[in-house]
Amino acid sequence: MLVATLGTARSAPITWGTPTAVGTGPGNSADVSTNGTLVEAYSGTLSDDDPSDQTVNGVTFIATTDLLPSNALNQADMSSTTNSGDAAYDAILSSLDFGGGDSTTIVIGDGDGDTGTLGSGLLTIGLQYEIQVWFVDDRSASDYDTRVMGFASSSGDPVVQLDDQFVIGTFTADGTTQTLFLNTISPSSEFRNTHITAYQIRELSASAPEITVVGTSFVLGTGFQVTFSGLDTGTTYELRRSPDLRAPWLPVAGSAKMPTATTDTFTDASATLPGPAFYRLWGVP
Repeated sequence: MLVATLGTARSAPITWGTPTAVGTGPGNSADVSTNGTLVEAYSGTLSDDDPSDQTVNGVTFIATTDLLPSNALNQADMSSTTNSGDAAYDAILSSLDFGGGDSTTIVIGDGDGDTGTLGSGLLTIGLQYEIQVWFVDDRSASDYDTRVMGFASSSGDPVVQLDDQFVIGTFTADGTTQTLFLNTISPSSEFRNTHITAYQIRELSASAPEITVVGTSFVLGTGFQVTFSGLDTGTTYELRRSPDLRAPWLPVAGSAKMPTATTDTFTDASATLPGPAFYRLWGVP
């Protein structure tokens, strides 16, 4: 049995803008982007209702303890400079989540606000998204106010550095979730766990064609072939195969290509009957 299914999981490169200092007075809620349509927004907190979910500039940030593996910090005011601004925004900036050592990767865009992956994710391959990330810690004690955090799509990709700032980036989804890599930049003393204050993801693209399986066949001497429609001619895809839907989905050698049309056929030349084997189409860098 040879079966084709759909599924994706990649980390698309993020193009970062220029970091911006958080606003400090009336109207600072305008820091929060409202471009496009909200996909998800989360803020790190000590418990799931302390502080409770906060709505800033029309965007509701869900309070969660699980962005990173340790408890969040809100026993001190992380953002005293924003106290005269929007109260809900100050509540978000006055807490953060930490953990994972000096570098870690979290999965975002899956709707659960923790380090793991829930279901198949909320993103659509080929659509453009905006991500906004905050890191704020302006406590005066020790070296807290000099801490700098780095954020990237994955280890080895361009890193943006934040120090009491937010940044907006964009990416084109090549999977149904996205990863966010965090690493501590400076100072090295007493800063041995990654930190994040909040983030949101927003969909910028109006629509994208749905990728569907339109045909399968086994050709003797060629292998198992799957034809997909709704492909993006600017994205490279590859087949991945699993023997039972539980084992890892491994890349099919020689199957990766960038389609020349929105409908194209991908081949597993190593496939043999009767199987079993299950296939998915994945976007790759």
